[in-house]
Amino acid sequence: MKPRLIPLILLLAIHQSVPVAADVRLPRVFGNQMLLQRGLAVPVWGWADAGEQVAVKFAGDQQQTIADKRGRWKVRLKPLKAS
Repeated sequence: MKPRLIPLILLLAIHQSVPVAADVRLPRVFGNQMLLQRGLAVPVWGWADAGEQVAVKFAGDQQQTIADKRGRWKVRLKPLKAS
């Protein structure tokens, strides 16, 4: 077995064992290579099923919330240092 295939196999094994919940969506403003202002809290928002628990993890910070009746949710990540 080639070493490159091991991460793919592990990913598939993990994916099979983790329950899949709601379809959590983010606005298009969030994407690859976006810039974040250092020293300020970072607002992250989106949509999910009403009452769905949402966890956002980024740069060592994790925040959780629950989507409201209309499926909207928002968290604020701690201020980031320059990196």
